[in-house]
Amino acid sequence: MTLFEQRNNPAMAGKIRAQGNTARFSQLRNCQDLAVSLRIDAYRLQLLVLQPKYNCYSVRKPKGGFRLIEDPQGRLKSVQSRLNDFLQSAYLPLRPECAYGFTRAKSEDDDRTVVGNALQHLGCRYLLNVDLKDFFH
Repeated sequence: MTLFEQRNNPAMAGKIRAQGNTARFSQLRNCQDLAVSLRIDAYRLQLLVLQPKYNCYSVRKPKGGFRLIEDPQGRLKSVQSRLNDFLQSAYLPLRPECAYGFTRAKSEDDDRTVVGNALQHLGCRYLLNVDLKDFFH
């Protein structure tokens, strides 16, 4: 496959981008390097860290009570999204096959979904499900 074909193939383009992100991420040495990679001024990045802004609201739980949702606002959300891209790229080559939670698929036929995870446990004699109360808050 030529370089042109690779770049125009969405799966290959994603793989190339991930490899570039992995290389860039491994070379970060300080806050300034991180800020440049996240396409934000270092001072603004520090402000986002020290004074994060969230839209907070509650959602009713199916079994009673409410869940607090803290949705990052504007710039914070975009920076967190870019940081997630870098972290996912760095983790992708190291990720064990058994990891399903909060990961991206390695390929188009990789079923890293809630259903895919559940299918891994069919026929198991025991299954432990843990919910940590107020984990994110």
